[in-house]
Amino acid sequence: MEGNAVDPQETNSLNESIANVQVQPGKQGNSPLEAAVLQGTLETALTSAVAQGDASAATVSEQLKRAALEALGHNSSQYKYIVSVTWLVTGTGSTVNNDFKLGNDVGALWSAKKDGLLNFSLQDSASGTRYLVTVFYVFK
Repeated sequence: MEGNAVDPQETNSLNESIANVQVQPGKQGNSPLEAAVLQGTLETALTSAVAQGDASAATVSEQLKRAALEALGHNSSQYKYIVSVTWLVTGTGSTVNNDFKLGNDVGALWSAKKDGLLNFSLQDSASGTRYLVTVFYVFK
């Protein structure tokens, strides 16, 4: 993933516009990469994407997916990985639209001893976009 240099003052204002990344319940104990490490990777990717200024939600989504897969691939080759990114644009300021529903169901058959998933929620307050990232890991 290519990165652009970001002015530290811009970084501070960008970080203020990006709400906390929250790890949602999942099979975290089996994860080949600590959730906190992957969370940091996603935060960095979101900050970098937002710093580009004109990135669409689809572009940011692609960067989040790529960053997660690269981090996971470098960490362990004993797993197969699936990364899903869903985004929801609600707007900002007077254009916020709270009249929406979002649903996502995923099913899998796997070994509860070796396989699992992690869920992350990232908010870009500047654009009013929330990104929901799910990482599945399946032992080979």
